[in-house]
Amino acid sequence: MKKSGWMFLGALVLILCAACSMGTPQEARQPTATPSATPAPTPTMTPPPEEPEGPPSQLPERVWSFTDPDQVSQERFAYSQAEQDAAVAAVRNELEQEAEQEYTISLTIGEITPSPSETAWQWKHYFCRESELFADWTQEDMLTRFMVVSAQYDVEYDNTKTFMNSGKVTQNFFLTKEDGVWSVWNRQSPDVT
Repeated sequence: MKKSGWMFLGALVLILCAACSMGTPQEARQPTATPSATPAPTPTMTPPPEEPEGPPSQLPERVWSFTDPDQVSQERFAYSQAEQDAAVAAVRNELEQEAEQEYTISLTIGEITPSPSETAWQWKHYFCRESELFADWTQEDMLTRFMVVSAQYDVEYDNTKTFMNSGKVTQNFFLTKEDGVWSVWNRQSPDVT
């Protein structure tokens, strides 16, 4: 074989060897999964819940006769002395529990009194528009199971443990009666001086 043929053949072998050591072209390579690699989860779309047929959901219709809250007067919320005393005791208990909290340095309870006028106002402007939680209450329930009690107390808080302000506080407590027992359902924001 002539010298140029051997040179050609040698160059061809070198080119082939170089190609073998470099592997296959990038687009021809198949990705290989490593044993420790986990495939990325495939995102799934959850369809929105189906709306029931018919009109949009509404709160149940009120069953009491004084459906116009502007007609409610404080006289309708006049409770017996025993009921008022029980409601006052529930608020006193709530404040005594607050006095025991780690963020309370001191709490001195002042006057605690039921407020028929505030009860009527809160019912007119807030409570009667609450969620379905109270929608099944009858007129009798409204007149016997809802009361606003106003409390005054002096309190000092540890402001490294709570954001609440210390001082002389006036606060309304909203009470409901379940199974004959008054309990604090909610509180109005305190007025602190």
